[in-house]
This record gives sequence, C-alpha cells and structure tokens, in this order.
Amino acid sequence: MYGGEEDFDAGTMLGNFRTSKGTVSELLGSADITVLLTSTSSVGGIAYLNSVGWPVGMATKWAAETRYVFGHEVAHIFGADHNKEQLAYEERGPAHTYGVGYLIPGTSKTTILAYGWVQKRNNRSFREYCRLLAATQLVTTGKP
Repeated sequence: MYGGEEDFDAGTMLGNFRTSKGTVSELLGSADITVLLTSTSSVGGIAYLNSVGWPVGMATKWAAETRYVFGHEVAHIFGADHNKEQLAYEERGPAHTYGVGYLIPGTSKTTILAYGWVQKRNNRSFREYCRLLAATQLVTTGKP
C-alpha cells in the first residue's frame, strides 16, 4: 500500500508513487502493472506510455468511477494512445500506428482513449464515451 503524501500535481504524484518502494519491482510485487487511486489531482489520470519498464499509472477515484479513466490509463501503460486529432494538437505522433483512440463519425461518441469535446456542460464540452479502448472500424446502431 502506498503511504506517501498526495500531491495535487499529477506528474509529481506519479513519480513519487513510482519510487515509493525503492524499485518498480518492489512496487509491483507480483503484479504486471499498478495504478494508484487518489482523492485529488491536477488531472483525472496519468500514466507512463508504452511503459514496459515503468508500468505505473494514477487516477482520481472520481474520474475512475465516472469517466473510464482507469481503463484509459491502463491502456496507455500497454501502449495505446490518444486519437490522431489530439496527437496533432499535442504535436507528436502515436506510440504505435495502431491502438489509438477514435472519434466516431456522425456521433458525439468516442472510444475511451480519444479526446474531443462537443457537448456543452457547465461551460465545458464533453463527448460521450463508448466502452471501447480503440477501434479502426465501428458500426453503431444508436443503442447503448
């Protein structure tokens, strides 16, 4: 169990968690990955991308329960990345040519790795997430 202080800065908290047991091996024990659930942070979640050596992430409890952030961060650990539109905004390429998020055409829906906001709520726009990590082809019927 992580006994460190929670830090509002997500990058600092993730780094502190990664080194909290001395080595990543000690932190993992017999697990393949580890994700810290926290009560607060500067972002909903963060993880090392495509991180065989550091398979560590962090998510706030609220974001993990309401926004599929836990699955989003686990997918990052295994190499999945954001959608191509977000990557262009971030001015970088994907970790792989496959396994990226997807904006579903003709809908306000995205896979859980995609960024793209269209629906206004409380002065912020959100898309609806489907329970999919990534898709290259997707047929929607309009049903949940």
